[in-house]
Amino acid sequence: MKKYEYLINGKPFVVEILSFDGRRGDVRVNNVAYSVEVPQGPAAGAPVYATPYPAAPAPVPAAPPPASPARAPEAAPASAPTPPPAVPVPAAAAPAQASSDSMVVAPMPGIILSILVQEGDVVAAGDALLVLEAMKMENEIHASRAGKIKKIHASEGAEVQSGSPLVEFE
Repeated sequence: MKKYEYLINGKPFVVEILSFDGRRGDVRVNNVAYSVEVPQGPAAGAPVYATPYPAAPAPVPAAPPPASPARAPEAAPASAPTPPPAVPVPAAAAPAQASSDSMVVAPMPGIILSILVQEGDVVAAGDALLVLEAMKMENEIHASRAGKIKKIHASEGAEVQSGSPLVEFE
């Protein structure tokens, strides 16, 4: 397991990569578990990779002064911390929904920007259902299974909490 600590807009985030096979993975952000997937194909775009900031050069110790019997030895200079290695970050990846077989719920608190389906629509597993804005990012919420939309529990502009029901299947 790899663990990284980031400051994003002054807010601390602890990201733990639990598993990643190059396409799908499980991560934990501030102790909340998510499943992520790197989109494939020309429509989805190529994955984006996080690039760490350049490391500060290692300090070069100066030549020690001539030793004198009354002088104590000097402490060695501390080296600069090195940044974490590059981690693949999926482009526009949305956290996995904590959903039942018939209900899709909000994976995090946010605001519903747009609803992409209507009651009665038939959708395939993975189809986008709505767009949720959370932490200044737009997250597409996808169907967990194929089926017919029975009820839409959210409305555009509505503020939802984590676990709030969004879309119900028949």
